[in-house]
Amino acid sequence: MKKIKIILILVLTILISGCSYKELNDLAIASALGIDYENNEYIISAQIMELKKQEKEDTSSALIYLGKGKTISEALRNISLKYPNYLYLGHLELIIIGKGEINHGINNSLDYFIRTSDARNDALILVSTKNKAYEIINPNEETKEEFPVKDIVTTIKNSKERNGLVIEKNYEELINDYLERGISQILTTIENEKDENDNYKDTILSNIAVFEKGKYVKDLDKESAISYNLINNNFDNVSIDIIYNNKDVSVSLIKPKCSLDLKLDNDKVIVNININVEEGVLNINDKKTLLDKNFLKDIENITKKKINSYINDLINFNMENNTDVLGLKNIIYKKYHKSYKKFKDKNIYEIAKININTNVHLYKYGNIYKSFSGGSHE
Repeated sequence: MKKIKIILILVLTILISGCSYKELNDLAIASALGIDYENNEYIISAQIMELKKQEKEDTSSALIYLGKGKTISEALRNISLKYPNYLYLGHLELIIIGKGEINHGINNSLDYFIRTSDARNDALILVSTKNKAYEIINPNEETKEEFPVKDIVTTIKNSKERNGLVIEKNYEELINDYLERGISQILTTIENEKDENDNYKDTILSNIAVFEKGKYVKDLDKESAISYNLINNNFDNVSIDIIYNNKDVSVSLIKPKCSLDLKLDNDKVIVNININVEEGVLNINDKKTLLDKNFLKDIENITKKKINSYINDLINFNMENNTDVLGLKNIIYKKYHKSYKKFKDKNIYEIAKININTNVHLYKYGNIYKSFSGGSHE
C-alpha cells in the first residue's frame, strides 16, 4: 500500500510540475506532524517518508525531523537549518497536538493552519493530554519504530463506526467549528500505553477531549461520547451492556436515525432530541429467555432507559462545564439570529427544556435453536 502511494506521488508530481525523480527525492514528505510547546517555544516533529532509489525498486523508511521556534512558522522554517530536504506538507495525513500546547491553548495552532496553504486541509487532528506529540510520533528511540500513521487513521474511522468512543475530525472541520459561534470544539485523544514497568507498549485512541475557545476543558466519559455519536448519527453498529433480571445482556445499536430540533418560544429554549435506533441482542446466558416475548419488550424498554441516561450524562457534562458540544447556541444563531445576544453568555443547558424522545426497535433476536432474525416480535 505504501509503495503504491509513493508511486502515485511520483506520478502526480511529475505530471503537475515536471519534477524529475531527483527533484522529488529532495523533498521531505511529511505524513505526520506533532506540535509541542515547552519553555516558551514550539517544538515541531515531522515523520518523513524517505525515498531511496535502489536498483530494482523504490523503498521507504521513516525519519523524524525536529524544529524549534517562538512560533509554529519559525519552528517549521528552522527545520531547514538542520536537514537538507525541503519539508513538504502536501501529503500530511495526521496532526497531533501534545499536552504542552494543550495546556498553553491551541489557538495559535489553529491560527497557523487557518493561514497556511502548505498542509492538506483533510489531515486528521488528534490531541494528547498525557504525552508530548513527539513521544507519540517517535515512541521507541531504541528500535526507531515507525509511527503507524495509516493504521491510526484507519483505527479512527473504524472506532467511530464500531464503538462510538471517538470522532473523526480533520483540521478544516476543526477550524470551521472554531470559527462558528456557539459551539465547543471536540477532538479524539491519543496516548502511549505503558506496561507494568512503565515501558512503552502501544499507541491507543483513548477519549474525546472538549475545548472551549481553544482551551482544554475536560474529556467526555464513555457514556457521553456514545450519546454524542448517537445523536449525530456517527456510527453503524455499537454494542452496549444492559442488565435484565441480574443477567448481563449485550445489545447492539444499529444505524441510528436521530435529529435535534430547537425552538424559541417567548425566549424559552425548547430542545427535542429524537432518537430512532434498531437493536439486536448479541448474547445472554439463557437460551429460553431469548424466546420470551415479554423479555423482548423489556429489553427494548431497558435499552431505551439506558440510552436516555447516556444522553442525560452528556447534557449534565455541558451544564457543569458550561460547554456546548451539541451546538445549541449555534442553532439559535442560525435560526434566531436577532435573539442570539440574549443567550450568548448564558449556560444554555441550565435554561433549556430538553426533551429526549427515544424509540428502540428490537429486530434481531432468537438463538441457534429457534431463530427470529428480522421482522417484528409483536
